[in-house]
Amino acid sequence: MQYGVFTEEQTMQYLKKLGFEKKPENSLDSLSLLLSRHQQLLPFENLDCMAMKKLSLTPAALYDKIVAGSRGGLGLELNSAFYMLLAALGFKTESFGARLFEADGSLKPELHRINCVELEDRRYVCDAGLFVETARVPLLLECDAEQDDGENFYRFAKNDDGSVLLEKKEKFFRSPLYVFKPEPFAEELFEEALKFCVEADSSPYNKGNKISIHTHNSFAFIYGDTLKYKRKGRVTKQLCIEDRYQMNKLLDTVFHINFGEIRYVYQETENREE
Repeated sequence: MQYGVFTEEQTMQYLKKLGFEKKPENSLDSLSLLLSRHQQLLPFENLDCMAMKKLSLTPAALYDKIVAGSRGGLGLELNSAFYMLLAALGFKTESFGARLFEADGSLKPELHRINCVELEDRRYVCDAGLFVETARVPLLLECDAEQDDGENFYRFAKNDDGSVLLEKKEKFFRSPLYVFKPEPFAEELFEEALKFCVEADSSPYNKGNKISIHTHNSFAFIYGDTLKYKRKGRVTKQLCIEDRYQMNKLLDTVFHINFGEIRYVYQETENREE
């Protein structure tokens, strides 16, 4: 499956944004560093969904928004951009469509994208952006082995239908993150999923602020009008956001978001995360 890639100039500017002065070598250490910096510098955010703005997964659109525009994006956008960067750097990469879970345990459609990189005959799953905390390191695509990213533990489990479940263990509790089939997913289907995220009444991304980012030793996220920090499954700090001016400041200082052209940045919600 062939997806779009960045130009040489776009690639170098993307690397510069991630703190690289030159192209890294194709190694697991380099992949780990690319993923870590991506998660800590480019946030998950649904502000364009809240504004009902048309989105696209073309290289030009992603570069203009995430790299040149100092923004983040949905998981579909962040992982599409990360795929294009890895492909431009020569990593052997493919993308899978992933299904998140509803509150009742049922599965959503494929509204998320994850990347799988092959290195030395081993495959590693990299997730560059999701509203909830994801693995800070590339995860070896090997079922039933518990993997530690320094903060939480993760495990893949194979289902009877051939799909794979990714679980996360925080403290003593294990929770499912998503299910995916380890096979290439068509680019046009990712575009359809992105349109659904913006326009559909049942979309989980157009009804309230959802913004998150990995920090060096915690995970920060805004849900509605509340900012929280988590570490190893425990909320360590919480702040109620009082107005749009405070929201704008947090977007800038915590999430590295350029909000100059964002029309919608603040909305109170009664459906706060517990």
